[in-house]
Amino acid sequence: MRVWVIMLALGIGTFFIRFSLIGLLGKVRIPQRVERAFRFIPASMLSALVISQLTSYASSAPSPLTNSYYLAAFVACGVAWKTRNTLLTVFAGMVVLWLLRAIGM
Repeated sequence: MRVWVIMLALGIGTFFIRFSLIGLLGKVRIPQRVERAFRFIPASMLSALVISQLTSYASSAPSPLTNSYYLAAFVACGVAWKTRNTLLTVFAGMVVLWLLRAIGM
């Protein structure tokens, strides 16, 4: 029961922190430079999540060339660089990872 009370309190606290920022942004003028910087937040968050997972899963392999996670990441980087399409990048990386894991790599 105590765990649920803590989880509920944390959820309510998180909600009010985020809601206060959203409400504040509606009433305060944000500089154009900051607004432009906000566009890069989703890409940087996705990159941070991917890199942290890649380094934690891939740390056991002796070489990046023998690790399916690194190889899939290299392919995804190539697709991202060539197409600049996020969905296609994620799809290509996942397909390559699944294929490499299916062949036992």
